[in-house]
Amino acid sequence: MVLHSTILLGSLVLILLGSAFFTNAVEWAGIRLGLKEGAVGSLLAALGTALPEIMIPLVAILFTGGRAAAPSIGIGAILGAPFMLSTGALAVAGLSGLVFARRRGTGRLYPDPRTMRRDLGFFLVAWFLVIGSTFVPRAFRLALPPLLLAAYVGFVYLVLSRGRPLEREETAPLYFARRMDVPPFVLILSQLALAFLGITFGVRFFVNFVESLAGFLNLPVLLFSLLVAPLASEAPELFNSILWIGQKKDTIALGNITGAMVLQSSVAPIVGLAFTSWILPPAALASAVLALFAAGAT
Repeated sequence: MVLHSTILLGSLVLILLGSAFFTNAVEWAGIRLGLKEGAVGSLLAALGTALPEIMIPLVAILFTGGRAAAPSIGIGAILGAPFMLSTGALAVAGLSGLVFARRRGTGRLYPDPRTMRRDLGFFLVAWFLVIGSTFVPRAFRLALPPLLLAAYVGFVYLVLSRGRPLEREETAPLYFARRMDVPPFVLILSQLALAFLGITFGVRFFVNFVESLAGFLNLPVLLFSLLVAPLASEAPELFNSILWIGQKKDTIALGNITGAMVLQSSVAPIVGLAFTSWILPPAALASAVLALFAAGAT
């Protein structure tokens, strides 16, 4: 019991420290690259934190030697991430605004409405197509992956071309170069890499803990991959967004979540659509529909 508690606490500390270094470094990367404020959250931060999660269905479906549980794990991971992001992550972001109300001067969040409409609008359309594809013949379904990929490329173009530039004055000094007004890119990348490693190891320990708990509780594979695993794997988005909300950077904070939702609704489903039967069990379909409604109500 003590060992498990230590692992849990250590993993959370690793994720928290990694997130602090990550948010600081990713802002400076955005400044040095001349990116818009929305792009830092919806692209850089979202890609950095969501890519490890996208690897779960990829590995489960393509590289597990045809094990019977692999499709369930892959499909559960694909559907579980948007469900957790659109419900739990956005709810935590809203609560964070209340927690930091004294520091911020208000309990309300004020992200750029155009960024939110763009990200959530993309998610709603893409996720509707992904869910709806389970009801069409496979020949039609196979046309969806290239369409989703092309749509995400278009999304990236929109994000990079519109929005307010990120101001240097609003960003804390790079932790690896506190005395430098403009840190060199190599130090930014070094801090980013270290933060990413810290988050990755923290999440890995956290997932191991959750897996052990799921095994102890004898949870079904699909239920675990649909609900329990995303709770662990979405921790970086949660911590990053909480930190940014505390700094009054609401657009980046929520963009980190909504950008991950875009990625999870377009790029992540491709492997499931192309390499599985994509016949969704009732529980999986219900979670996908709930994610759709939650995002639509945001």
